Amino acid sequence: MVSQNINKKYIVKHHKAEVVGLYIHPSDDCFASAAADGLWAILAIDSGNVILSGTIDTPISQIAFHPDGIFLAIGTADGFAKIFDLKQQQTLATLDAANSTESAKEVTGLHLGENGYYFATASSHKVAVWDLCKQIMVQSWTIADLPESDSAEDALFTAARFDWSGKYLALAAHSIHVLNFKG
Repeated sequence: MVSQNINKKYIVKHHKAEVVGLYIHPSDDCFASAAADGLWAILAIDSGNVILSGTIDTPISQIAFHPDGIFLAIGTADGFAKIFDLKQQQTLATLDAANSTESAKEVTGLHLGENGYYFATASSHKVAVWDLCKQIMVQSWTIADLPESDSAEDALFTAARFDWSGKYLALAAHSIHVLNFKG
């Protein structure tokens, strides 16, 4: 293993609960952090100083920036995805990402497509793709819907990611399924 000379620059102590998500802003000059207690923050990458922070009324499980950096997506432990406008400092949409009667509803993955319109959410039993402009679900999958689906009874989705072109969508469970996505 090659040894790297890495020096700690600072420690962020903004959160009191477990940090459950980090995401670098598209500008590379700040990052978002989220904690299980519902507190999220945007911090300067060079200093760790808090630029903006907020709290939602439920535990957070995921966080991600929109490709243009103006919106912040927050996934919750109770199965919702919230889209927050950073300029207006208001919630634009609350999407029911899990839409399940299962007890495990936590949003396990978020990804905003590079085209800026499509948004993928993963919860343990479902992956959904949303049209952000219309705030509607355009497609969804369960484990059973996938070709050659994971055979394990306990297979759960853990992530969903678009490629940079928006042509492919990768879904992670016990195995990875790459789908040709047509929105």
